Amino acid sequence: MLFDVALLLRLKARHAWSSLCRLMHFAGADPSVDKGASDKLYYLYIAVVVAAFAAVIGAYASSVAVPLIAQIKMASGDPMRLILVALVVLAGMLCLVALRRTPLKIDDADVAYIVSGPLRLDAVAVVWLAPRLILSALVGAVLGVLVAMGLEAASASVDYCGMVLFLAFSAMCVTTAPWAVGSS
Repeated sequence: MLFDVALLLRLKARHAWSSLCRLMHFAGADPSVDKGASDKLYYLYIAVVVAAFAAVIGAYASSVAVPLIAQIKMASGDPMRLILVALVVLAGMLCLVALRRTPLKIDDADVAYIVSGPLRLDAVAVVWLAPRLILSALVGAVLGVLVAMGLEAASASVDYCGMVLFLAFSAMCVTTAPWAVGSS
């Protein structure tokens, strides 16, 4: 299994490097060629600008989401019911998509790496599913904080930790369901 995981991790690293190079081309840089000190400072500048932009977008999203959740709380009385319905519908749609195509996507150029040995499903799950689970847990945690802030703005008693854990776990389940359906 370790050989499978190492093989798939090298493949993921190669994909990440090519994606980074492609994104850096938008900023006028080429990390595969430009390796000088001024180029590295320019990469740092790009990272700071992107981080600042992400912080501004996050602040705007929270300033929009908190009053919206407070209004939903005032109108319907229970926004958690709407959140649960949305999560179930999203999981169902993703499962239907997973029935149509496999969750493992391999390019033609990647076949050379993969033909060196058979891949076990648990190795594929570790390499391809683990990053998606971590990302979905982070997104769920952020949504949990936003929902808790909105419910608190509507003067409801809220357990922040419980809301964050609930939505993070729910997001992980929504991510895992299509994998379970598509890989069976």
